Amino acid sequence: MLEEEFHISNLIVKHLQSRLAPEEQDELEKWISATESNKLLFNEILDAQKVSKDLKEFNSQDETAIWNKALFKMQQERRKRLQFKMFPNYKFIAAALILITISVALYFSLSNSKKRGEKNVAFVNNFYPGKKAATLTLANGNKINLSDVINGKLAEESGVNVSKTADGKVLYTVTSEEQSNVNSYNMISTGQGQEYQIVLPDGTNVWLNAASSIKFPTSFSKLGSRKIELVGEAYFEVHKDEAKPFIVLSKLSDKYQEIKVLGTHFNINGYENEDAIKTTLLEGSVLVKVGGITKTLKPGQQSAVSTDIKVYDVNTETAVDWKAGYFYLADENIQLIMRKIARWYDVEVVYKGKIPEVNFGGKISKAKNLYEVLKVLETTGSIHFKIDGRRIIVMK
Repeated sequence: MLEEEFHISNLIVKHLQSRLAPEEQDELEKWISATESNKLLFNEILDAQKVSKDLKEFNSQDETAIWNKALFKMQQERRKRLQFKMFPNYKFIAAALILITISVALYFSLSNSKKRGEKNVAFVNNFYPGKKAATLTLANGNKINLSDVINGKLAEESGVNVSKTADGKVLYTVTSEEQSNVNSYNMISTGQGQEYQIVLPDGTNVWLNAASSIKFPTSFSKLGSRKIELVGEAYFEVHKDEAKPFIVLSKLSDKYQEIKVLGTHFNINGYENEDAIKTTLLEGSVLVKVGGITKTLKPGQQSAVSTDIKVYDVNTETAVDWKAGYFYLADENIQLIMRKIARWYDVEVVYKGKIPEVNFGGKISKAKNLYEVLKVLETTGSIHFKIDGRRIIVMK
């Protein structure tokens, strides 16, 4: 896509560097003289002030951000209805202008950086995405850093073998039901910038999001139910056992939520800095209980618990985006988005002036470094960021 625009961009950069081959010079001159529009564009991007302005604005080589910026500018210009008669093939010209300007700006950026001996801004104060890591706290209080230990057996207690698999998850295997202790609990916790997967003693799979923890019995064999405690966010694929319901307890302020299931797939977001505990059902059925209020969720529904229980139909992809490896922005405000970013990149977020009232839509890969993510958000032109140590300053 846009091969011609990039090709012309390259020719203009070479022109600025005075290193065009004769045949390339002829090609560029033909392109310039082909239409009045091309000539105007060529003169415009040679304007030093415009290049300087665009350099500050387009200091990212993220192709997604560049293309989103191009589309946003084209939409703005369509609404203004300017210069339509002058440029009949407007989309091509607009995209070409933006992409060429970026290429020229990047040329000046690299050239000036070499002269000044400075680093490219993309690598200054940058933060890389989170990783698979967690801490296991055994019943005896011993702590194991799961990212440091090798695969294999980690511990054995109360008739349960705890091991780390080759794909990096913790697996609980009951070796002796007679030795199981109903008072033996383990806890697995993640810090900011960490995620982890656990297979509980009953075979239930749990994916733990950043800054979260679960506390659970090392064996459910002598218990009437499978009850665990969650802080933060986790996705569950519960092993079906009709004789022993699976119960998840989570807390928001002074309210406790109880989720009761037999076998199902669901996500719970119960971070303390969110305004509600959100439980999203993907498969099966769950019972949501707070105090004396009870609601039953169907697949595709989400409950939100704050003062009471509210149930909504939702796109479940927005709730489990973190597990799939990206940020799914479904008309979300900047505060919600920045809370997700803070947890994943382990940074502090502060706001300068009035909090921008802007909502975002789209997908951003969590594999991107922090700088790239912020540049994508800046493509709307309605919000800007400054990185100061481990602090992200959000401003208009």
